[in-house]
Amino acid sequence: MSDYGFGRYTGRLVLDSSSSLTKTSSDFGFLDNDGRHWPVPAGTVVDGASIPKALWFLFGDRWEGKYREAIAVHDYYSAVRSTDWRSVHHVFYYAMLASSVSVRRAKLVYAGVYFAGPRWGDAVVGSLQTSQPGGPPQGSPANTLYALCRASTKE
Repeated sequence: MSDYGFGRYTGRLVLDSSSSLTKTSSDFGFLDNDGRHWPVPAGTVVDGASIPKALWFLFGDRWEGKYREAIAVHDYYSAVRSTDWRSVHHVFYYAMLASSVSVRRAKLVYAGVYFAGPRWGDAVVGSLQTSQPGGPPQGSPANTLYALCRASTKE
């Protein structure tokens, strides 16, 4: 575990960008403070899509610097949906802290992902999702924020 009890990474994140997709080229993962391992297998496509575009300015280049490992873990578990969305966002927060992201910055990013990031119901847990992550449930108070963050922007 890290000095601060946030958890630690297992393996080393190595990215292969030789094709149009960025993929992990080795096994990698995060061991959280509760002892749960969050493995990310080699060959996983990572693109940062699990993070709302409205937050990307906080990262600079998503694949350089402190956020890259946390984003890779979050991307994988947001795609495979093998556990509930709250746990996936929560491990993202602790992975950022383990990557030496400041508590203030990690809380800001976590709040953005929690309220505007992907969500899924219990019915899809365990099924591989290949489409764009779903938004908050229709009755969620985060619908407006989600819509604003996911809205198309001219690039």
